[in-house]
Amino acid sequence: MAVMLALDDATPPRIECAVDAAYAGANVNLRGRIVSPTDASGRYRLEIRQVGKGGSSNISQAGEFRVSARESGYFGSANLNAGGGIRLIARFTVEPSGDAKTCVVEREISDE
Repeated sequence: MAVMLALDDATPPRIECAVDAAYAGANVNLRGRIVSPTDASGRYRLEIRQVGKGGSSNISQAGEFRVSARESGYFGSANLNAGGGIRLIARFTVEPSGDAKTCVVEREISDE
């Protein structure tokens, strides 16, 4: 008796997302990065919460994205002070068009 397996070729490609941090002294630049195995488009949202001794602040950036296959695309950017007890929490949400799964990543930065 032969057994046949069905492979689901309709599974959407997995989009990867990350929050990259580049430091310059006590400052940090945070930006969202998207990589897809195929050409992709959709919407993104970069939310950053900055908490320190003097209080807190929120930054929110959103828009549409388009990336080519296997190339990194950068979306949203903020330059912030990351010294003196400051804590940063960044959340990057990527919602691709079509059936691809949403990608959500969080990153926390603290000098404590």
